[in-house]
Amino acid sequence: MAKTQVFMFHRDINAPAAEVYRAFTLSMALQEWLCETARVVAVKGGRVYLEWASGYFTYGEYITLIPARKVAFSWFGRGEPATTTVQVTLREKNGCTRVSLQHSGVGTGKAWLHTVNEFATGWEVLLENLQSVMESGIDLRIAKRPMLGISFGEPLTKEKVVELKAPSTDGIRITGIVEGMGAHNAGLRVDDVIVSLDGRKLAGYPALAGAMQRRRGGDRVKIGYYRAGRKHAVSLELSPRQLPNIPINPLELTDAVRNMYSHGQALLRRCLEGIPEVRASRRPSLDQWSVCDILAHLIATERDLLGWVASVIEEDEVMNVFRGNIPARLQSIVQVYGTAQALFDELVSNQTEVVALFEALPDNLLTHRSTLWRLGYRVLNLDSHTEEHVKQITMALQAVP
Repeated sequence: MAKTQVFMFHRDINAPAAEVYRAFTLSMALQEWLCETARVVAVKGGRVYLEWASGYFTYGEYITLIPARKVAFSWFGRGEPATTTVQVTLREKNGCTRVSLQHSGVGTGKAWLHTVNEFATGWEVLLENLQSVMESGIDLRIAKRPMLGISFGEPLTKEKVVELKAPSTDGIRITGIVEGMGAHNAGLRVDDVIVSLDGRKLAGYPALAGAMQRRRGGDRVKIGYYRAGRKHAVSLELSPRQLPNIPINPLELTDAVRNMYSHGQALLRRCLEGIPEVRASRRPSLDQWSVCDILAHLIATERDLLGWVASVIEEDEVMNVFRGNIPARLQSIVQVYGTAQALFDELVSNQTEVVALFEALPDNLLTHRSTLWRLGYRVLNLDSHTEEHVKQITMALQAVP
């Protein structure tokens, strides 16, 4: 019989055992601390599918389920030689839960070397995050993940590849640089196309998120990028992430969302005041948005946000639902509303609905700090998103007669 080894981990979490049990048996709760995508059916023999932004995934099935006491499931990860088993035992005392996680059936030898290293360090990091989301709501994968200091989002189309002389549509086109952060200090520019980080190819945002997962502010990384058809490499220092203040009290969170929208709407009103419709609908160039296009993008963002919040309320979160850059979608929104004023009014209406949805969050959701924090993080970050597009509107108006 082949020799195997067992990894054991313990963590004391200031939360009820029932809440910790939920974190191992509900798809959305698993996404809040463990992985980017989870699809599980918490019955004996039910599936367990977990996926990370790095491209790693694992699948298996539940073996044991004793509410608030024990969970066990099989684990067969991408590239691993054989199936292993994860068993979690929960012991609650005075509202604090001792979590004991055992990962067994792990083989030895060269074929298992990478897997052993990942299990040995990975579970410590993940259980630290579980404790954080249970006790404070804060997802350390976000709070500790550093920033390059760039903005992006517009797809790297075949037309853009030709224009920028990039090698392919694989890569991340920089659409904005944050002054004072790593990318700015290293001399990166708008329209540079990032293709690698420390030698790891980056085909798009998910690959970048995976590559940044275990790095911290102050770390140095080597960025490979293309500029005007020539490949370059530069070392830059990652910047620590600046998080908005995210209340996990439901009333305070709703007030923060309402105030954020009021601030953004005031900025947009001042920016749009007195602008003739002919200028608002005119694009500075074929590949740049008009003022109306930008307002349509903001509307699409709010509509996607409403759907995402609704999926969180159902505890069946839909991931990657933000599709506010699709040209046909923006064109249809502009066509329906016609004028900048009508687009702005529709934006305000959607934002008012988001606030109302926060006011209507069901009681069962309000006890989960991790869920409230993630709701707040996703929504309150829209403040900087609006400010960025206000600047874009100003530049678009300056560029058209």
